[in-house]
Amino acid sequence: MCLPTKEHLEDILGLQVLATNPLVVDNGGAHSRIFRVRTSRADYVLRMPKGRQGWHTAYLPETVDVGNWFDQRWATSVAHGLSIPAPEIVHSDRERGFVLMKQLPGEYIADYEQWAGCPYDEAEFGVILSRLHSVSVGGYGPVDDAGATYFEGWPDFLAAAAAQLMDACSRRGSIGDDLHALLRRRWYPRLRELALGRAALLHMESL
Repeated sequence: MCLPTKEHLEDILGLQVLATNPLVVDNGGAHSRIFRVRTSRADYVLRMPKGRQGWHTAYLPETVDVGNWFDQRWATSVAHGLSIPAPEIVHSDRERGFVLMKQLPGEYIADYEQWAGCPYDEAEFGVILSRLHSVSVGGYGPVDDAGATYFEGWPDFLAAAAAQLMDACSRRGSIGDDLHALLRRRWYPRLRELALGRAALLHMESL
């Protein structure tokens, strides 16, 4: 996908675009190309998704379109409703492959493991986390841009994840055939015994 032109961005925003500069985002941001769009009034972030947008979409049935994970519209909408800082989507263009968002105040983290500048103290951060875990979803596994899920229970999702992971281990030769066969006989059936009373949000896909 090509970066949208200055004229196209100006048509969307109704503002003069002064510059579009790439941002280097490490680790979790590596699934997208990111640009800062400077305008005559405010700055925006342009994201061009590349590759798989939802980590756990690898475990979905083959019939599910992974293109349903593109702009994280459900996640940002839910976050706004909970007063959790999240970017506002200004424009989403699946055909041209980019998402334009308002830029949040703050700083970019090059190394989140070494970063010591968190603006929240422990109690404030706990409040944010508790709001995230208050979200109820309609099913299990990855949540797409429309808020849809694709597994009826945790055992279904875990069994799909286990099958994918064990197959990958076998292809890499990190486990032998005997161990793989034993896990399929003993471990996989146990996953079906797991139960959870409600569908709790446990992972950012993508909230």
